Amino acid sequence: MEGHIQPIESWTDFDDDERELFSTLRDTEEGERLILDENFFVETILPAGVSRKFSIDEMEAYREPFKSPQSRFPILQWIREIPIDGHPADVTVLIVENQSVLLDPNMPTLVLHGVPGALIGSQEIDWCLEQGRSLNIEDVGEGTHFLPEDQPATIGDALVRWLAAVRT
Repeated sequence: MEGHIQPIESWTDFDDDERELFSTLRDTEEGERLILDENFFVETILPAGVSRKFSIDEMEAYREPFKSPQSRFPILQWIREIPIDGHPADVTVLIVENQSVLLDPNMPTLVLHGVPGALIGSQEIDWCLEQGRSLNIEDVGEGTHFLPEDQPATIGDALVRWLAAVRT
């Protein structure tokens, strides 16, 4: 569910806006300023990654664990570990190795995706359909990157159905 199925092969796989955003966020000076000092991820990226508008209380709940620049460092590190163009190498290898789970006919796997999605779009779904052996794929409806914020009940229902089917 909106995780990396494949590493991002090249910076050219991004559109111009995405390429500019991620290269800026990974920049030593500007990325650190935006993430650590301005809480850019919580204030901008998170709300942009859902199809609905967060309430004031929801935004406050997301801000709570990230009140200081030091508390935001894991977000900065996470952004730096998004596998782009083979870097970082260890994360790229890990994602490629994780594909074996999707390809294992003995491993029941559920892939949930939203429309339009962000990381799991039509190209990734096509790859799963072509490669997956014991793979269930379910569209949970409208959503982009943070699907549990957009489709919590639909996701829960899909998990219940899938778990019931796997247990039989």
